[in-house]
Amino acid sequence: MASQEDLMICSIVCKMWRRLAQELIGWKFSVTVYENELTSLLNDIPSFSDRVSDIQVKISNVEMDRRRASLNLLDILLICPNLVSVEFQFDSISEYLQTLINSTRRLDHIQSFRTPKLAKYNTDHAIDLLIQLQLEYRATITCFEIRLDERYESHRGYDHLIELVSNFPKMIAFEYSKLGFRNSDLPIDQLLEATYQPIQRVVLNIFRINIRSLEPLENTDVTNLDLTVFSMNIRTLEYILTKFKKLEHLWLSAAVDVETDDESHSVAEIKHTLQLSRRIEHVNFSIYFKDYHIVKEYNEQEIRFELILDSEEDDY
Repeated sequence: MASQEDLMICSIVCKMWRRLAQELIGWKFSVTVYENELTSLLNDIPSFSDRVSDIQVKISNVEMDRRRASLNLLDILLICPNLVSVEFQFDSISEYLQTLINSTRRLDHIQSFRTPKLAKYNTDHAIDLLIQLQLEYRATITCFEIRLDERYESHRGYDHLIELVSNFPKMIAFEYSKLGFRNSDLPIDQLLEATYQPIQRVVLNIFRINIRSLEPLENTDVTNLDLTVFSMNIRTLEYILTKFKKLEHLWLSAAVDVETDDESHSVAEIKHTLQLSRRIEHVNFSIYFKDYHIVKEYNEQEIRFELILDSEEDDY
């Protein structure tokens, strides 16, 4: 069976090949492109533009004019009538964001702008541009994303975030990353109260989380939970695995504390707690606990406990 990429190539050979390839492709697919390939894609994409639902842009290793590249990307996005998501997989995205903001032509069905590298490499300016772009498309955005770290003085505190999420009438998911604020707990209850629609997917990358923060999610419509947490106690972990009745997908990365010095008892307790995850349909976790790295992938039935050896032991 030909791959999606092969079928896309076939679809631009001729009209007959296009019809046959698109029947095999199905209705929608994703496109991944490097910056320096945008001009070429702009020439080719009209033959299958109505099939594109997602576009992911990756960084180019060659020097290039990002202003021109951003204009090419805009033209590509505008001829894809079923486009719902754009993702930038690199750090220097300010030019792209500014071009999208300045355009008088609209992306009628866009639902999300994803920027997984943003908090690691960019400045306040890029973050402000991303917020502004999402606000420009507030009528269609279903997933609001914001990624911050302690360098961004203008976005300290949660009041600004709560105010922002209240601007998106169709939002059913939010992704929030904020590291370096050890004395601040995310007020999830206020976030949920500020949204128009019931939230179904929550992605959090924060320093810590506790039961008090999670209680508002217990009786909500959240089916997908993605947590990356620097610090979490075992009671919070147990709460997540037992109280989220509608949870179908869980992705968890955390360092977990157990309130006992008895290592054998601690290991037994965390093993028992993690067995509670069996009721959730799809689970993926990577947990650090004492000298163990505990792993479970979606396609694995068993939980793996991997002993972490310190550097001195590795030398022997």
